[in-house]
Amino acid sequence: MNRRKNDEGVPNDIRHVWGVPQKTDHQSVGQWLRSVVEPQLTAAWPEDSKSPVMIRTLLAGVWEWAAPAPHYGTGIPLREKATFALELCTSLLHFAGQVLQAHPNPVVVASVTP
Repeated sequence: MNRRKNDEGVPNDIRHVWGVPQKTDHQSVGQWLRSVVEPQLTAAWPEDSKSPVMIRTLLAGVWEWAAPAPHYGTGIPLREKATFALELCTSLLHFAGQVLQAHPNPVVVASVTP
């Protein structure tokens, strides 16, 4: 199973539902989350300052863990690695679903410079 493929669905939802600009070719996912997603969602939801931070944190964690590098030389048993990865994905999907219900409309931000 390619977890990275599954994890790409949440950024697509963020872009399509909330209207956040797509990551550019020169940006890493982490840069895009920090410089575009979090600031735009924070500006759009001033009453909910924690959700944009959690979206960034959970998505960045899942994205990094889904990369091949964390699986080598960690000393963590394979079963524990798989359990951790699935728990991260589950937490991200659960939280993102709750935030989508709380904020179903596209964000309207006058201007956020990355």
